[in-house]
Amino acid sequence: MLIVFGSVGGLLLLTNPFEPSRVAIVTMNPGWGDMTRADQVQEGLGLRVASVLYDWIDPPATEAEAGTLIQNLAATGIYMLIIVVGEELTEEVDAAAGAYPNQKFALIGGEITGRTNVASATFAMEEGAFLAGVTAAFVASGDPGHLIGILGTVESDIPVQRLIYGFIEGVRAANTTHDLGVYIHEPYSYVGSYNDSEAAYTEAMNFFTYVNTSIIFAPVRGSMPGIRQAMFDANTTLVEEYTFRDPYVIAAEHNLDYYGLPDLTIGTGRTWVTTSVIADFDLAAYNVINATLWNEFEPGVTRFSLGHGGVNITEFRWTTYVSENQIEEIFNFQDLIVNGTITVVYTPP
Repeated sequence: MLIVFGSVGGLLLLTNPFEPSRVAIVTMNPGWGDMTRADQVQEGLGLRVASVLYDWIDPPATEAEAGTLIQNLAATGIYMLIIVVGEELTEEVDAAAGAYPNQKFALIGGEITGRTNVASATFAMEEGAFLAGVTAAFVASGDPGHLIGILGTVESDIPVQRLIYGFIEGVRAANTTHDLGVYIHEPYSYVGSYNDSEAAYTEAMNFFTYVNTSIIFAPVRGSMPGIRQAMFDANTTLVEEYTFRDPYVIAAEHNLDYYGLPDLTIGTGRTWVTTSVIADFDLAAYNVINATLWNEFEPGVTRFSLGHGGVNITEFRWTTYVSENQIEEIFNFQDLIVNGTITVVYTPP
């Protein structure tokens, strides 16, 4: 027997009293397929067993639409938990939690306090980005250009600025400590979108072939296919011009190291994506789902950091051009952050 509980966005929602609990998961554009945090949540939850049914909600185009959508989901009353991925939707989740105090919410990537029906998870992404900056400094020091580029999504995006801040601090620390003589190209560049591979391609090619950067830090989310194409095309151009250097990239918000391999279907070789800044978005989502299932939902904020193990960089699986000594020094910097000798905290302006 199917029972109608309501509708969301014109979609009729049906449920069965014998079905597992339902969880709605919401994120902004580019949504599922963004190659970063949304995909990590979707892929990670798919690998973890939980007695729930997931409704992956089509991403809204604007934050205002997201606010209406979240409240409409809460109004149906069919969800054990509504998970929202993204710091940019903090105000929308807070408003929905106030309007529907009996509905449980989880905000992954942002912080809400003072609500008994909201659990939040935040990530010290700047700490992982610091290690990425140290890595970039070592890679650039081995290239004649000694130049590092930064290409982000949207300049006003706070999570992106958090990543860029940590990255720059890492470059500076490695440069000063080891006298590497590397530089960061200014001004930094932005795609102007979360999902514009053509614009990302143009900016990345400019970095590689005209600015002559050794490596690019590229937290560009769904625009990453443009970065991959630029790496391939720049490599051909650079070889033809006898500069004999590789177009290296550091990714963010998901493990994209494989995305710089020559053939994605094989999964072997040497990657152009040197490392990726990662955070356990999926683990945070799973933890709150599991707690809710066991009637142990706890409001408040869980903070993931290098010391907690919730953020880091990837471990150079396909990277042959970062030496063992350099890797050891990168993780020496990690220890300095964990023990508090180095503090990496981004404060929005």
